[in-house]
Amino acid sequence: MESLSCEVICNSSEAAELFPEIKPLDYATAVKYALIRVSEHAVETSWTAAYTPSYSRPYTFEDSEGLIRHAYMLPIGAPAEAVFKVFSGIGGERGWFYWQWLWELKALQDRLAGGIGMRLGRRDPDILQQGEALDFWRVERMIEGRMMLLRAEMRLPGKGWLQFEAVPEAGGASTLRLTAYFEPRGLFGNLYWYSFYPAHVVIFRGLALEIRCRAMSLTQDADQRKCA
Repeated sequence: MESLSCEVICNSSEAAELFPEIKPLDYATAVKYALIRVSEHAVETSWTAAYTPSYSRPYTFEDSEGLIRHAYMLPIGAPAEAVFKVFSGIGGERGWFYWQWLWELKALQDRLAGGIGMRLGRRDPDILQQGEALDFWRVERMIEGRMMLLRAEMRLPGKGWLQFEAVPEAGGASTLRLTAYFEPRGLFGNLYWYSFYPAHVVIFRGLALEIRCRAMSLTQDADQRKCA
């Protein structure tokens, strides 16, 4: 946006004369090609990866006094790789698997408070990289096949993280650990967390069950393909 202050209208053919092998595209064709790359998920980078809200700063996660932790664990009869594939594909066009209307309500609340809401989406439906935007979260850490840590970028009276972890178990099974961390800012931060605590209990349980269901379905589909 800052570059809009610079004049960029082409008023000379000198570049075409110096580089005759380069054939410029007209605007309509360039837009068409760009949209094709987006639809094929062939975009390597996105502006959302560089976007940081003015009210958000990159924090280093620390387990310190004053940090609220809410964890939910669920055994899953599917390998950790399948569980990771499911939860790393959350958000964007797929939504948040459980009580989507509540996530959208939270996004609307964030927009009304001056935040970004869910406008960032995600760059690719299946691939996430550390540092990328994921709706109103930022991917703070990724361990391929094992763990994903998201940092909240919505407006909150504190700092929040949401961690998904797939722990391998014997016999090809795994355990899903879904953990929310919140570092409240003052009294209002504590009131905010505990007022939403009942909803968090229901959401995290429902989200974990939905991840288990999708991971089991993914594993069964893979087994059927092997048999075929």
